Amino acid sequence: MMICGIEHVGLMSKDPQSLAEWYERVLDFRIIFRTEPEALKIFIAGKREGMIEIIPYGNGINGLKPHERQVMHLAISVDDFEEAHQRLKTEAVDICGEPLDVFSGGKVLFFKDPEGNLLHLVYRPVKPWTAL
Repeated sequence: MMICGIEHVGLMSKDPQSLAEWYERVLDFRIIFRTEPEALKIFIAGKREGMIEIIPYGNGINGLKPHERQVMHLAISVDDFEEAHQRLKTEAVDICGEPLDVFSGGKVLFFKDPEGNLLHLVYRPVKPWTAL
């Protein structure tokens, strides 16, 4: 499995737009990408590396119980999604649902570490925020 690094940390929010604006105003982050309004996800970044994905509560994480949807997650970037998915299955990792297709041709898969922390594999052949 070719792990490329941490792509982003995800935060759940009651009002993603307002929270993103707070990060802009107070911490000098900037909005670098947003998805369509009906499945809103907002990516923000600082001046250097690292991103935060702001997600409406309960959105986008299949295979979790409702109370588990209100958690933070750590997104792990991979360059071969199928190989990474197979490795998780071989290692008997607690996988939360099926792989999901996401914007710009990407794929994600949520899973848990041995202590129950939520992670997900992220494969993005196109990173739409790099064109901004």
